[in-house]
Amino acid sequence: HCPELKVTDTRPSQSTLNVGGIGKLTQYDIYVEAARLYVGIKRYKNIFPNPLKLIIFLTVYFMHMTIYLLRKQAITAWSEIIKYSHFNNFFV
Repeated sequence: HCPELKVTDTRPSQSTLNVGGIGKLTQYDIYVEAARLYVGIKRYKNIFPNPLKLIIFLTVYFMHMTIYLLRKQAITAWSEIIKYSHFNNFFV
């Protein structure tokens, strides 16, 4: 601990990660949720194939995300999350 050390925030008030978004979600938040969906599907479909766990993951993920998006007033972000996660490419 150094009491003489002073930290000042020199970033602009709006960083590029917090610009845009839908409802109370930033564009960064949308990308994070899309990545979670991508990794979950990749894990249970390709890396460690297990159809039962894939179905359970998708069920829990979609229920949880729907509630989360409703609370954040961003239910329209579903289309962006699915688009960024490349969800459609997994089941082709």
